[in-house]
Amino acid sequence: MTDNKNKISQRLQELRKNRKWTKTYVADMLGKTLSTYANYEYGTREPDADTLIKIAKLYNVSVGYILGLTDNPVEITKKEEEKNEFLKKIEDIELRKFIANIPNLPIEDLNKLYVLWKIIKDENLN
Repeated sequence: MTDNKNKISQRLQELRKNRKWTKTYVADMLGKTLSTYANYEYGTREPDADTLIKIAKLYNVSVGYILGLTDNPVEITKKEEEKNEFLKKIEDIELRKFIANIPNLPIEDLNKLYVLWKIIKDENLN
């Protein structure tokens, strides 16, 4: 448990200092007393689940990042994860770039685009 507390306190300090915010400012934003928030950063107290969510929203990072479960501060949605996996399978660099720049398209539609692209490419080669 000590490692977990240390990771949380390190991440909270890092996030706050990167933004040049004071502990007082962050405590106010979270609706906590300065001593309560300071104890999170000192590692003598852990934030509860609701507070972790508020902190994550305040800093626009994932709860997993604050807990030290990931080093990626941005939470990837399932949809983004599916798109990333889909893009890995595409060998054609032009198509990969094209699809990567299309926001919010369901994976089913991405597959349709891929099939259409292959048909067009095959017809141009013949």
